[in-house]
Parts: sequence; C-alpha cells; structure tokens
Amino acid sequence: MTDADRILGELLKTVAKDEGIKEPQFVIKAISTGGANYTSTLHPITIKSYGMKDLELFAKVACVGEQIREVIPADKIYATERFVYQKLAKIYENLQVKNNIPENEKLKFPKFYACKDTRLEETIILQNLMAQGYTCYDRFKPVTWEYAAAAVGALAMLHALSYAYAKDDPEDFTKSVAERAFEVTGPEEQVVDMLKMSETNALEMVPEELKGRLKKFLSEKSGFENFKNYYVFARGPVLVHGDYRVSNIMYRRKMNFGRIEVGKRILIFITDNKFCRQRRRVNCKTRYDYDTKKNLDLQTANGKLDSLIPLDYQTLYAGVPLVDLLYFIFSGTDGQFRKYYYKRLILHYYDTFAGFLTKLGLNPETVYPKKHFDEDYRHYLPFGLIISISALPVVLIEPEKAPTMQGDAKVADMAIKPNEMFRKRFLEIVKDYIDWGVV
Repeated sequence: MTDADRILGELLKTVAKDEGIKEPQFVIKAISTGGANYTSTLHPITIKSYGMKDLELFAKVACVGEQIREVIPADKIYATERFVYQKLAKIYENLQVKNNIPENEKLKFPKFYACKDTRLEETIILQNLMAQGYTCYDRFKPVTWEYAAAAVGALAMLHALSYAYAKDDPEDFTKSVAERAFEVTGPEEQVVDMLKMSETNALEMVPEELKGRLKKFLSEKSGFENFKNYYVFARGPVLVHGDYRVSNIMYRRKMNFGRIEVGKRILIFITDNKFCRQRRRVNCKTRYDYDTKKNLDLQTANGKLDSLIPLDYQTLYAGVPLVDLLYFIFSGTDGQFRKYYYKRLILHYYDTFAGFLTKLGLNPETVYPKKHFDEDYRHYLPFGLIISISALPVVLIEPEKAPTMQGDAKVADMAIKPNEMFRKRFLEIVKDYIDWGVV
C-alpha cells in the first residue's frame, strides 16, 4: 500500500459515511500528470456498494517534498485550495443564486467531498469530472477560438464574482485577500537565478537579429522587482486564479447523434445518461463491442463545447485580472490564433466580465470601466512576453522530462531547458510584441 492509498483509504471512509454508502469498496487508481501538475499526485476513485450507483471521485494528494517546502509556500498552496472548495465556491454559488443567474450561465465548481490538512498529507477529494465526459485540452496544441472564448469567458466570470464578493461582504473579503496576498514562490536568490536562467535559455531560441531587441526589452521590463510589480493591482485586490492554463481547465462537448447501419459491428463509447436509460442493454461510460439489431441513434463527442470548469485553485491570490488573461493567452495560443483572434479575445473578456457584473447587480462603469481596463491592458501587456519565457517551457515540456517537486527538488529546477516547440511558439510571441511596438 502506498502512502496515497493509506491517506485516501482513511478519508474515503468519511466520504462513504457522509454519503450513506454501506459496506463500501474503494477502487483507487493513480494517473500520471504527464508534466501538467507538479504539486499533487492524482487519483481517480470509485466507491462501490451492492445495490447502489458507483460514486466517482477524484483526489489530489500532496507530493511536495520537505526540502522544497522550506523554500516555497507549499503549505499555503494547499490551504488555498481548501479555502476555495470549502468556502469560496459556496460564496460564489450563493451570489449567483441570489442574483438569479440561470444554471447554464453560472461559473461552475466541481463538487467538494472531503479534505485533509495534515502537513505532507494534504488531500482534497472532489467529484470526478472525467466520469461525466469532461477532459483537458491538449497542452501541446494551440487553442481554438471556441475553446478560448469559453475559457476566457469563465475567467471573466471568476473575476466578476470577486468584485461581487467584495460588495456583498466587504469585511470578509478584506480578510480573504489579506490572507492571499501575492508571494514569490521561493527565496529571492533562487527566484532571481531561475528568471535569469529562463531568460538566457529564451535568448538562445531567437535569431541573432532579434537578440538585441529582446535583451533591451528584458533589461527594461524584466528583473525581480518588475516581476513582482506585475502581480500588484493599483486599483485594488481581485481574487484571481494565478495559473490559468489549459491543464487546469476541464471541458465537455455536446454529443451529436449519428445513424448506424443495421447489423454493423462497432466499438462505442456512450456518456449520455438519457440515452443509456433508453437503451438498457448499454451501460453508461463503458466501452462495448456491440451488434446493432436495428438502426440506433448513437452519440459522437464532436459536437459544440457544452460546459467548461476551471480547476486547480492552489495558486489563487489577490492580484491583477489582466495577468490571468495574458497568462492564459500566451501559454495557450500560437501566432496564427493571435493573428485572427487576439483583439477579439481581449474584447470578449471585458464584454463577458461587464455583462456578468451587470447580472450580479453591479455597474461595470463604476466597478471597472472599459477606459481603466484599456489603460491597464497597455501597462500589463509586457507581462505576456515575460511570463512566456518562464512558463511556456513548463507548459510545453515532454512528460518524460517534467521536473518534480518531490524529495530534494529545488526552485531552480523549474527553469526548464526549452524544446523546439517552445522555440517556434516563443519566436511568434516575440514577433507579435515587435509588431505591437512593445519590443
């Protein structure tokens, strides 16, 4: 039995009791994060009981080692995630209910079941969205407009809810943001070394004729103090995600019905509960080799995007909404996407933000007018290039080369040597910043 199995076994007994599950059987699996998650091991879980529907759960168990905890605020990271699912999600849900936000227009959170706060054993158990047909976008592929619009829309709603929280309960909001002020993840010396190493690696990725311009930009806009300042919002703190990228978002597509010819032997994967109730011979969420006796309407997962849920709130902090937005854009888009959709996506963010503020009973022109947003956009725009230097190599790293935060890992280990995929994406970013007159 692994430590994770032991930790989860103890916690799952509480979940089973709370859910009224008698004589439960726990099926605990471990899945590789493939370089998408560094602070936790991930575990799909099924609780089985005779005569009852399986309960599908998903657990995250802390894996940050003692040595690296001495230099980064890992305890705070796990505490923040517990805060989000135990308290903040409820506050945001109540605000949405209070303002009569329709169910299909709400910002969604996965259902919370249990957590453990023992140091080195921090654990959180949520509903398993994968069992409901959700998946993560491929981090190696540039996002599409459909996906980006949905993800940025959800981000705008998250930020708008922070303003609504501040208005609804200013005393509690003030306490929450005070406890989540931005902190650099590590000792200054190690962070400075990591930033310098990342910049050196990035400079090696651009052609000689662009190095001078990039060096000049970095000397003026980068550096430890500038880096910290990008995370401070002069207009007042907003609870922002802090690591909003495709690996920390799950989405689901609508299912299209297609016709299957009589007698054709097929391999199917069905996730629609209504369909499964109609076809009792087919069990939901299971693959079967099935002989059709007549024409059937079966679903294919190539329909329109149906639902999107942000996850992994360990990095939530009181900071700058535009930093979240720029981080998502430059960690997930390529030059081709930005050529056609960049300005549209920025506008879509603010329009969604302003529209959701209105639904929450707030006036966008009073809370955060478009004029201020445009001013802030110009101020924070350099951050997109700066953060791509350190974050994009992590996003695009091959699974077998992903660093670990276990054992004797160090902050400097996160300064990853860029690959060819990074070279292409980063060069496109640099060229965009030249075209925009920033570099």
